[in-house]
Amino acid sequence: MKMKNTQITKKLVSSILKKRKPFSHKGDYGHALLVTGSYGKIGASILSASACLKSGVGLLTVHIPKCGYIILQTTVPEAMVIADEYDKIITSKISLEKYNAIGIGPGIGTNKVTATVLKNILKTFPKPIIIDADALNILSENKKWLTKIMPQSIFAPHEKEFERLVGSFANDKVKTELQIKFSVEHEVFVILK
Repeated sequence: MKMKNTQITKKLVSSILKKRKPFSHKGDYGHALLVTGSYGKIGASILSASACLKSGVGLLTVHIPKCGYIILQTTVPEAMVIADEYDKIITSKISLEKYNAIGIGPGIGTNKVTATVLKNILKTFPKPIIIDADALNILSENKKWLTKIMPQSIFAPHEKEFERLVGSFANDKVKTELQIKFSVEHEVFVILK
């Protein structure tokens, strides 16, 4: 796979967006799962669910801790919600068969039980996933798990999350070199924020 730096522009996005058919319904456009949130971080669930819906996903299910159920159902009513069996963090094994895409990380925290949920998703979901925020922090502490990530997955770190994954860098040139090296080595896309 030949990798290069690419700037995401309106023209690039327009070239890959698919027009919707006039007599289609939301079930025709995929079913995404977001695994997100923990006590005090349900705002991350709201923001990521809203962004996912705006991106064009057909169906969206959000798996959150019980403490966020009413908040998410009130603020993003078009999303389906699965409340974890635990109140404050993600702990449950998640059935993944019906999803076309998975995003994990915003606000999930780095609890060991939640880390196990991430590990199980990486081991069992047979498609690329989107990895962000605390899922990146968990991977930084468990770098052997990087071998379980499907090629073409998307990493969306901010600078500190990226540094935790690859080590420190002195300047933007070195950061970009590390970004390309990591992308090629793991066959993933790295979108630095």
